[in-house]
Amino acid sequence: MNYTWYKTNKTEITDLAKYVKEYIAQYPGEYDIFIGTDSQRVRKRNTVLFAMVIIMYRHGKGGHIIYSKHKRTDKMLKDKLMRLRTEVGYSIEIANYLTSHDVLTNPDIMTVHIDISDKKINASNAIYQEAIGWVRGMGYLCEGKPNAPAASYAADWIVKNKEIAYQD
Repeated sequence: MNYTWYKTNKTEITDLAKYVKEYIAQYPGEYDIFIGTDSQRVRKRNTVLFAMVIIMYRHGKGGHIIYSKHKRTDKMLKDKLMRLRTEVGYSIEIANYLTSHDVLTNPDIMTVHIDISDKKINASNAIYQEAIGWVRGMGYLCEGKPNAPAASYAADWIVKNKEIAYQD
């Protein structure tokens, strides 16, 4: 995984695994980790901004958000459902990274949040079961809208905030 990660104050995180591990070690047993990704098409054809977030939520105290934001150009991303699948893939990649780097002593504290609705009236619902099954099939807990604030709110805020830079 080759992304640059930042705190919301724009301070760069040089070692993601070490940072998350040390952060949650401050208060063992008091954290849940939420992972989410959101995207937004930009004016250039076939170009999409992706924002990936990790929220370290301390029970009753609030969450600490770290993020990575990058731009990607690919004709396949014109399709909304393909873009949503790509978001899910990025979130799984982050979960795999944290797991493979022994950041979590208890994998049950980590949940992948997907920006896909469980309501049939929404277009994203067409891939809801597929996305939930993909994440759970990888061995992770998963939540979709409306119970997915890491994707629906935090990553959405990062991707839309023009003052937050991104890596090309």
